[in-house]
Amino acid sequence: MRSQSGIIILLLASVCFLVSPALSYPDAAVFAYNRGLALNAAGNYSEAIESFDQAVSLDPLYFEAWNDKADALNRNKQYSEALQASDRTLALNPDYVRGWINRGYILYNLGRYDEELQAYEQAVRIDPESADAWFNKGYALGGMGKWDEALR
Repeated sequence: MRSQSGIIILLLASVCFLVSPALSYPDAAVFAYNRGLALNAAGNYSEAIESFDQAVSLDPLYFEAWNDKADALNRNKQYSEALQASDRTLALNPDYVRGWINRGYILYNLGRYDEELQAYEQAVRIDPESADAWFNKGYALGGMGKWDEALR
């Protein structure tokens, strides 16, 4: 019985390791990413961008870091660069709902409202349970004067 418990724990730990993205990235990349998140939350966008750059230089496949770099660039009013980072995010993980929502924010700031709506619609298609995706889709529709559609 004791050895079966050990095997079960080992299997569960293995599954957690396989599904946790942070565990698959190098520690230094995760550290840089977490630093970037803290700096972004504090409004230090330029420093946050540097931290996200460090994270993606350590692991170019770190799509969450690309997405949060896009967010920091957007908040820093570097919209074209933000869109490029968003492109990279979604090229790496086209099913990343947060990436599509973030892309919608960027497209809004670029005045590309039809594309903004398409980004939120894609987020809803991927995860119909995402309240964030539905909220932003409704907000975009309202901003376009499509009130009836926004209320559905």
